[in-house]
Formats: sequence, structure tokens, C-alpha cells
Amino acid sequence: MTKNYERFRSQYEQEIEKMNQAENEELVELYKAQNRFFDCIFRSRKKEAKKELATIYRIISLEPEDEKRLQVLKQYYFFLIGGFLDRYTQTFSFDKKALAASVALINVMEEWNLEEEFFEGINVLVDGMLDTTWNEDIQAYNNPIISRFITLVEQQLYQALNTNILVGELEVSKSHISRLVNEELGMSIPNYVTQKRIQEAAYLLQTTTSPVKAIAERLRFSSASYFGVCFKSVYGCTPRQYRTFTAQR
Repeated sequence: MTKNYERFRSQYEQEIEKMNQAENEELVELYKAQNRFFDCIFRSRKKEAKKELATIYRIISLEPEDEKRLQVLKQYYFFLIGGFLDRYTQTFSFDKKALAASVALINVMEEWNLEEEFFEGINVLVDGMLDTTWNEDIQAYNNPIISRFITLVEQQLYQALNTNILVGELEVSKSHISRLVNEELGMSIPNYVTQKRIQEAAYLLQTTTSPVKAIAERLRFSSASYFGVCFKSVYGCTPRQYRTFTAQR
């Protein structure tokens, strides 16, 4: 045990020294791409998730030594699979199918011995993870009206959306859907729509350079100031503070 700990300390000091000597821009970019990747996975954004994983692959591929590059690719992909299982559990609670998906992805990946396989494996990792998370928030509710309600809100975040429009789409009475949403989701229809739009705004603040005012307008907030109030009530900071904070992480 002592010998292993001494080896750890030696390796640790070496890695710290490398990081202190080298430019950290690539490391920061890698970390940001990783965060965006998981954000896309849990928002069912397949195209964007593959783009972020391709960015991760590109950064790792800058390693000049062939053998080391392949080793780091494999280690990082393993890390992503473990991270997926951890975040899945935090988001939805533990589920055997998430564990099964992670083990299956690891078993498939263990047979990859060429860089090309890791690049082609971008599709496998993303599709395998999305197969597990797809519509998980909808499946948590047994009532089909609530499932349809959630789907409609997700699809129309950038469009005019209010209780009357949803009632017309769902073909149920206003009182009935209002009661169901309160019982199942614990809030009113307007509050649920606003919360989802704020979550989408947070995603845009992390992944785009669009001005705060433009994001507010895209997501149908009446004004940038009102958007700021709503955003702070959810995240505890202003949109600009959130963008600055996530950019530094």
C-alpha cells in the first residue's frame, strides 16, 4: 500500500509540473467540451453531442506520441462512460438499464485498438447513451396527458406558448390540465414553461455567444430585465454572471 501511494505522489507531482509548464488552453477547452457533451446528452441533442465528442477527440489527438495518444483516448472514453452513469444517476436516480448501457459500451470499446475506431466510436457512444436517456423525463409520468404536455413544451420553447394554446393542442379543458400539471409537476403551467425556457437559456449562455437580450427575445420573454429576474430566481445569479462563471469552470 505504501509503495502504491508513493507511486501516486510521484506521478501526481509530475503531472502538476507538466501542467505548470505547458499552456493550459487545451485542457480548459477539453473540460468545457466535456461539460457541453454531457449537457447535450441529457437534453437529447444528438447532433451537438457528436460535435462535442469530436472536439474532445481532436484535442486528445494532438498528443504527438502514437502509443500515448491511443492510451489517452481509451482512458478518456472510459472516463466519459463513467461520467455518464454518474450523471444519469444524479438526474434520474439509479437504473439498471443505465448500468447495463455503460457496461455494454465499455465491453464494445475494449476491443478498439486503432484511432479510427475511436473516431467512428463517437456515433456508438452518443447513440448508446441517448438510447438510455431518451424521453426519460416523460417516461417518469404515467399519465399520457402529462407526457404529451411535456413534449409540447419542449418542442415549442421558441414559439408563442401559453395555457390556452396548450389546452387547444391537448384537447382537454383548462381546469383539467392545470390540475394535472400542478399535481404531477408541482407548479402551474406558466411557471413550468418559464422554468423550461430558463433551462434552455442556460444552455444557450454556455454554448453560444448570443447577447443576453437576444436570448431573452428568442425565448419569448417580454423584456431582458424580466428575463434576468426569472433567471436569477432559478440559478441565483444574473445571466451574465452565469455565462462568466461557466466559462471559467
